[in-house]
Amino acid sequence: MAEFFVLKRFRRTGVGRTAAYALFDRFPGRWYISQLKTNTPAQAFWRAVVDEYTAGRYQERIRAGSGNTLQLFDTRAGC
Repeated sequence: MAEFFVLKRFRRTGVGRTAAYALFDRFPGRWYISQLKTNTPAQAFWRAVVDEYTAGRYQERIRAGSGNTLQLFDTRAGC
């Protein structure tokens, strides 16, 4: 997946979280999600979704060079 976008009228309704959870469940494994350093709403969304989905078992980093935010985690059970 290269892009994830929720139309403005559907934001804050849970549709984005539901779609993200469905993707994580359907494609188990190691994930990394990147947001542009200037897109603070996306950073807040992904930070909250990943934190909730993983029960806090994720890492967050700033990508060298671009300054983009990354969340790294594994959706496989027990990882």
